[in-house]
Amino acid sequence: MTKLQITFIHELGHHIANELNYRLFHFDRRTKSIHLYPSEHGNFFDGKTISRNANKDYYLPENTPLEYIRSFYGCLFESLLRDINIDKCLCGYITPLDIKVNLCKGRADYYQMASISMRPEVKNRFEWWRYLTNDYFKLMKNKIGVFKTVFHLNVLDFISNKDNDRHKIDLNRLNLVIEPFLINHQKDFKMAVEKLKFLASQ
Repeated sequence: MTKLQITFIHELGHHIANELNYRLFHFDRRTKSIHLYPSEHGNFFDGKTISRNANKDYYLPENTPLEYIRSFYGCLFESLLRDINIDKCLCGYITPLDIKVNLCKGRADYYQMASISMRPEVKNRFEWWRYLTNDYFKLMKNKIGVFKTVFHLNVLDFISNKDNDRHKIDLNRLNLVIEPFLINHQKDFKMAVEKLKFLASQ
């Protein structure tokens, strides 16, 4: 498994969350573009999934669970792919050893989730973290067969543009291929969002 492939699957998790947030909850932050590029911090690739309408004036309290789970889904996919504990991806602190073995790639996601959970509408922020990284993660590990239908996708089949090892993903082609997974996974995704909403109200 290449380092580029790992980063692709991580960003695919964010993209799938964006798509399901739109389909199920009409949250219009669908993916605008996905970029993969060599990291400045080590011998691996970083990635960025850029969403439409992602600006500070777009904030609404009812969308907070959707933003939170979107940040989580990159590490969910990467951790399931690599068969590692999710705290090896969602890390608040990174060591030289982590960089060497290509761990803690979800640092930005970790801090994004922490920031989102500080909003006043989140009444039980620690329960959000515990639910997704423990209960939901374990449930998804038990459904790994469903995820393998997208984990086998080869990043090289979806690169639309390459410039000095900076890769842009062809979203039109990708969306056609992941459609069956989106249909199969939407029930679990909706369950997770509804659980976050319930916990926020407690």
